[in-house]
Amino acid sequence: MKFYGYLADAVVVLHFVFVAVVVVGLLATLLGAALRWRWVRNFWFRVVNLGLISVVAVETMIGVSCPLTTLENKLRQLAGETVTEGWFLSRMLYDLLSFDVESWIVSALEIGGAVLILAVFLLVPPRWPSKQPRD
Repeated sequence: MKFYGYLADAVVVLHFVFVAVVVVGLLATLLGAALRWRWVRNFWFRVVNLGLISVVAVETMIGVSCPLTTLENKLRQLAGETVTEGWFLSRMLYDLLSFDVESWIVSALEIGGAVLILAVFLLVPPRWPSKQPRD
C-alpha cells in the first residue's frame, strides 16, 4: 500500500513541476524581453509554455477535473491515505499561504494566466524555427 502513496507523492511533484514551468516560463519571458535575452524567444520553449497553460484553461472552461489531481486522489485512496479535498492549485496556495482559496478564484487565475501567456506570446513573439537544415 505504501507504494501507492509514493506514486501519489510523485504525481504531486510532477504537478508542482508543471505549475512551475508555466509560471517560471512566463516570468522568464517577461524578464528576458526586458533584458533582451535571446533564448526567451525560442519557439519550442514558448510553444510548450503556451500549450501547458492552454490545457489547464480548456480543462477549467469545460469543467474537467485536473487529471493529475484525480490520479493523485485515486493513488491516495489505494494507499489508504486521506484524500485532500479541492484542486491542486488551491491546496498548494493554502499550504503556502495558510488560507483557503475559493474555486472561482483558482479558475480565474488559470484562465487569466492563459490569457496573459497568450498576450505575451503575441507581444514578445518567438523566433520561428529555421527551415534551413542544421549542420
